[in-house]
Amino acid sequence: MFSVIMPAYNAEKSIGRAIASVLGQSRADWELLVIDDGSTDGTAAVAESFADSRVRCLHQENGGVSAARNRGIREAQGDYICFLDADDVWRAGHLAELAELINTFPDCGLYCTGHDTRLRDGRLIHRTERCLRDAPGQRFVCSDGYGALARYGYFLITGALCVPQRALDRVGLFAPGVRSGEDDDLWLRIFAYYPVAVSRVVTMEYDRRQSGLTARRAERYENPFPGRVATLLRDPAVTEERKESLRTWRERNRLSRSRQCLLAGDRAGARDYLRRVEPARVPPGKYLTTWLALGLPTGFLRQIVRCRDRHYYREK
Repeated sequence: MFSVIMPAYNAEKSIGRAIASVLGQSRADWELLVIDDGSTDGTAAVAESFADSRVRCLHQENGGVSAARNRGIREAQGDYICFLDADDVWRAGHLAELAELINTFPDCGLYCTGHDTRLRDGRLIHRTERCLRDAPGQRFVCSDGYGALARYGYFLITGALCVPQRALDRVGLFAPGVRSGEDDDLWLRIFAYYPVAVSRVVTMEYDRRQSGLTARRAERYENPFPGRVATLLRDPAVTEERKESLRTWRERNRLSRSRQCLLAGDRAGARDYLRRVEPARVPPGKYLTTWLALGLPTGFLRQIVRCRDRHYYREK
């Protein structure tokens, strides 16, 4: 059975559509746990209005998305844990596609379907198709998740993922108190020990209308995973292939953090991260432009990123 975890905070306007998308699944072997994370609007009332015994609404004081998801995982009765935020939706075949992946690749620690992104003007862009255009097939397995990220870019999104309970028992749950990157931290921990199964079939819509990507780029990214890398590199249970890819991931993350510091106006931090990067493990063009960007005004750099994002998402 699938256990679907839906954290919700002041999501009165969107949560009904999200829950309806779970009710509309072609498979019926699921439970939905809505975690009302201290909402002050009608979120709980909307969730409790669905007359289906498979939908449970749990209430807690506001503790953030990690605490809400962890509460749901602990209460879950299924062997496979799925996630859906209260402003996103699944298409009718989402759980069926995940079941196909699980049956085909039973030993994986993470299962991922394709997703589209809904822009603020209502249009959809086909994010997965862009990332996985060179993938080996419609459904495939990656023995090395870190290498897959380097090869395809960031093709994962939380609402399209499914994790076996056994994998969570091994690597732990979401890091509490982390404001950003808490989901990446968990997936990257799973990558250390398990292969990843991927489907290019688009079964989920990520709603970007409530987000501001460029604004978030100027915030500090708190993913705690970089602090775990040294321990994982010493772990004999992690294969040498994954360790090698993890070393490359570490260097690319340092470069990314340097660029994030630049957007936040922290040039000293940017320079510190950049000096620690092994150039041979990162894209040379990004490495060079980051050094050059140290001499440019922060406002100008943010404008460049804003223009790039508009071009990437083809927003007006």
